[in-house]
Amino acid sequence: MKTAFLILISATLAYTSQVQLKEGITPQRLPPVDISNNIVPSSNYDIEDIRFSGITANVTEYAYKILENIRTLIIRGGLDPLQLSPQYVSLFPVGYMNLTDGWVQDLSTITFSDSVIATYSVDTNILALTLPIEFETLLINYDYHTVITLLSFTGTCDAEISKVKLNLHLGFNFTDFHAFVDKADVKDSGNIIIKFTGLGLLDWIIDAMSDAALLLFHGVILSIVDLFIDKPVDDFVNQLNALIDEILNSTKTTVF
Repeated sequence: MKTAFLILISATLAYTSQVQLKEGITPQRLPPVDISNNIVPSSNYDIEDIRFSGITANVTEYAYKILENIRTLIIRGGLDPLQLSPQYVSLFPVGYMNLTDGWVQDLSTITFSDSVIATYSVDTNILALTLPIEFETLLINYDYHTVITLLSFTGTCDAEISKVKLNLHLGFNFTDFHAFVDKADVKDSGNIIIKFTGLGLLDWIIDAMSDAALLLFHGVILSIVDLFIDKPVDDFVNQLNALIDEILNSTKTTVF
């Protein structure tokens, strides 16, 4: 059981770190985000605690060792900083804001917000792992050009997002020998502080721009979670299950 705990967390985190990486430090770009539906609420290892229902293991120290390697790969892979795609945002009642030359920094501050716990249930025959992932601080920068009726403004938009927290639940079913993963559960999209620089900005214009930027940056956070967490882990689980099926099917073949 101890070996199963370590294989599961090691393979999952290591595979996540390899997706979308390139040699060198050429920055990569995050595709435009859809902000229409992005409202989100703002060793070794201790083993084994045997209970009536199963076994739990605290693998936090081991997980942090893997996390250090992931941080290094994020930087070397050109993912910190990560370039953001240009965005066009409508402003109420009549106007728009064009955001260009965008960047998000400090993705390598990824860490865990709590202990990493693996559990095995005797009743369900399932090994489950919860990763409490956190980005301590994310910095987003854009150049903006805002037009409202006959007024035009240019400057920079700087945002600091702290304590973005999410839980990733995955596991392995020893009954059908298949791995599974749930979509990352964003617990807190973080505290966001937005600053605009530029001449002639009126308070009501700043308010309109801030509201639009706030919604957009929530979308950026969800896109980052999808790029760094959901897609790579889901790909890993699918490939693992395909490999298991291949092995199981091959063992059923009888040679005469």
